[in-house]
Amino acid sequence: MKKTVLLVLVAAFLIAAKGDSTFSGHGLSFLVPKGWKIKSVKDFGTHQIIDVRKRGLSSSGLVVITVFHEAMDAEAVLYEMLSSFGEVALYKNFTYTETLPMAYGSHDAVAALFGMTVFTVPHTGVIYAFQKNDKTLCIVQQEADEDTEKNAAGFKAIQERFEVAVGDKRI
Repeated sequence: MKKTVLLVLVAAFLIAAKGDSTFSGHGLSFLVPKGWKIKSVKDFGTHQIIDVRKRGLSSSGLVVITVFHEAMDAEAVLYEMLSSFGEVALYKNFTYTETLPMAYGSHDAVAALFGMTVFTVPHTGVIYAFQKNDKTLCIVQQEADEDTEKNAAGFKAIQERFEVAVGDKRI
């Protein structure tokens, strides 16, 4: 019994001690900060969706990156994403701002701020959209309002190390 408890404690320590990692794929590279994980990467042929989440049962930090492999109007992509959010039954009182210019890391983007309630918990976020050569990206960053301080460093780290490949070169 003591060995089992010791093994569980060692395993928990090793998992908790895991540091930053880097995601590279689908023409992207970005930092996955300590305490965050890639939940899923789905390939739909014309686009991929990468789901990044803060670890923990009660954590709310979420970054969803959609990569379209064609040049599209970024503002149209942004409005399409906002429209789809408004149709999700789980999201109550969904509101959003007009689009505004904003940066995602070093990339110029159009963005909209949004708010909603999920299971009575207020959530806010930003949807960014931008185009780089033959790719259009739409990035959703969302969190429960009560977790803003806990998620800030992770969101910042992902943005600051976010790169889009153009041929063999990163921009």
